[in-house]
Amino acid sequence: MAAPMIVGTSILPFTNSKHEEEIQQHSNDAKSIIEKAKSCQKNDPYAAKALLLTAKTLYPSEFCVQFEAYLVEKSGQIASESSHSLIHLFSKFCDEERLREELFLVTSSLQSEEDGDQKFYRELFGKIPEQSQRQILLFCAEICTDRLNKCKLQLLLMKKFPDFIQEYGKALLDSLLELDKAAGSITPCNKFRQLLVTEVLPIILVNNQLEFMPKKLSKFLNLTIEFYITIAIQSKNPKTTADSILKSPTSVAKSGGGTPDVGALGTDFEGRGISDISNPWERLHKLLVIVAKRSGWKLECLTPVTMGFQDSFTSLSNILHSSHSDDVTTLKSVFYSNVILFFRSMYTYFNLVNPGVFGGHMTSAGVTQSYDFLIEDLETKKRSRRHKHKKKRIEDGKEVVVDGDGVEDQSYLSPRILTDDGKELTDDIMKAFTTAVNSWQLIASRETFKKDFTWLLHRWRSEQWPWLRLFQIDMHIYRGEHSQALHLIQEEKTRISELPQTPIKLKIQLNVQQASCHFTCGQHAVAAEAVLGILPLFENLRSSGPIISRGSTESTNQPSKAPSRFLRIIPCKMEALLPYCIQLIYMAFKKRVFPFADAGDTALGHMITLMQYDWPKEETVFAEILKRLTKAGSFSYPVFFTYIINLDFLEEFAYLVTPDAGNIRLDLFPPCITIQRQQRTITRGITRGGKEDFRVNIEKQVTRCEEDINKLIYKFLVTERDSLLQCLNAHNASM
Repeated sequence: MAAPMIVGTSILPFTNSKHEEEIQQHSNDAKSIIEKAKSCQKNDPYAAKALLLTAKTLYPSEFCVQFEAYLVEKSGQIASESSHSLIHLFSKFCDEERLREELFLVTSSLQSEEDGDQKFYRELFGKIPEQSQRQILLFCAEICTDRLNKCKLQLLLMKKFPDFIQEYGKALLDSLLELDKAAGSITPCNKFRQLLVTEVLPIILVNNQLEFMPKKLSKFLNLTIEFYITIAIQSKNPKTTADSILKSPTSVAKSGGGTPDVGALGTDFEGRGISDISNPWERLHKLLVIVAKRSGWKLECLTPVTMGFQDSFTSLSNILHSSHSDDVTTLKSVFYSNVILFFRSMYTYFNLVNPGVFGGHMTSAGVTQSYDFLIEDLETKKRSRRHKHKKKRIEDGKEVVVDGDGVEDQSYLSPRILTDDGKELTDDIMKAFTTAVNSWQLIASRETFKKDFTWLLHRWRSEQWPWLRLFQIDMHIYRGEHSQALHLIQEEKTRISELPQTPIKLKIQLNVQQASCHFTCGQHAVAAEAVLGILPLFENLRSSGPIISRGSTESTNQPSKAPSRFLRIIPCKMEALLPYCIQLIYMAFKKRVFPFADAGDTALGHMITLMQYDWPKEETVFAEILKRLTKAGSFSYPVFFTYIINLDFLEEFAYLVTPDAGNIRLDLFPPCITIQRQQRTITRGITRGGKEDFRVNIEKQVTRCEEDINKLIYKFLVTERDSLLQCLNAHNASM
């Protein structure tokens, strides 16, 4: 204990005030030197360098002096000298918070390609000896409290020094799996899954010093497939959010209706946005190869992305059929290759005909994207009528379809898909679609494949993927499995009814496809009701832009023999959908109403109105209707002058009231006008007055012949909806 000092009558302990004053003076002197060095930095760098050296030498234990000296050197952009100062600081003052912050800035620059300070930090780190680099990276990884950044630093350490993989590789994988498990419940496109899939797995799995169980490797591959599928989808719509149709009500509830703090649309290890990750299918294939090698699978089953869709499927199918049922290495390779081929070909199909199902609406040029979907063609019989009759025969225990020459006709099993302008669907679209269909069927062909794929879809929460259900609908329509298609359509209609905002085009698509299936199944009234219910929504499609042709102009794309079925790929545009709906409703009347002798005047009048759209296509039917009217001697259709504007029709009806035609009694005026006519007949006579009114109205009607038939028939279908359905249901019930 220090000797006491006597001050007057008081006894006080000896203090170190003089020593503290000396320390303060030293600090002030050091700061003075540093400040002077800063002032000389620009005009006299050599003097500044000398002053810094003096300060560092005189005060080696002063962190603030050493750190300020480092900052001055850094501001001068002198990488070599700054690196020496940083190493000195790290070796003596690693517990200082300011130094730790600086070290994190240096290490974070290694994860970026930006210029400016980031570039200088990378140059500085490059000047540091390798051993010190290892120590700095290891130190930063150990003290980092942010779990994601900690994983990034561990990855950086292993990328620069691969010998650390054996020590830290499995621990890093476990950390990311744990973090992804929590974040993945909201979205697979979280920053932890991204780091795991795009950076960590490709580095760690190629290191043969680490061993993994087959189940673990499959888990890595499953996570990777899910991630890249989602990435490919989101690349079509970088702004995909909770209000997109990709989000189900369930997932919105899980996330609280907002963007969770899990990096749902974050950046990857190199600072790129998730939606900017290029070549997802190529990246996925590379990891598939890595996992296959580690698992001992057959590598020849892994068809490259550069191989065409059909060639890839043919290769997989041949390998599968030539393999033994218990050859696990082959089966695993084929299964995963086929799963990836399925999603890749399905993605390509939708990307070409209907990218809107992924949630996107506008292209970069601001033009509305195409939105096409598959439906049954309503004129399959007419298209096939001029071709040779097909028959069936039994060969090797199976039924084979042959043409008139006895040659097997494979097109019987593969419907021909036409575009809206009647051309054959282009090869790229057709190959992508049929490959997806075949890949799906390959999965369904084996119980183990089906079981594993069902588990994967459950694990990936595929109920949040409406595009998958829309593909299944197209596939079932293509295969003629209309009951399955109708079941999925109803499920999807129920799902979108629960959304806060119903996607109009999707609603139209589902109703038209539903009508298409019902019509093909002979349920004509139900089909008509489905399209009549959504006709008012067509107003939203008026400014959809031009129809993009999906047809091939190459004659080689035409099949040599006609199939038994035709399908159409139709754009979700009013000018394309309206003709189809008109044709469907007319054919429903033709099949369900016209065959009856007591069809009724209203039903026949509706048929005449609809015939105008594609006149003179149904000229024969119109002639038959005229015969019926002549035989009946009368015809009542009060909306005649509202909707009938075809000149041929007007001339025929004008002729019906003449003596040569039998003076057919026509009641074609609305009820109020009919009453006025009856009142005038008291003085003018029923023949003279009635015929004069009729003649005047026919002449007026002739002036309307040039009206837009599209608008007229559209108005007719919307206005007379209840009457149309009443006619169809009345005769449908009597069958």
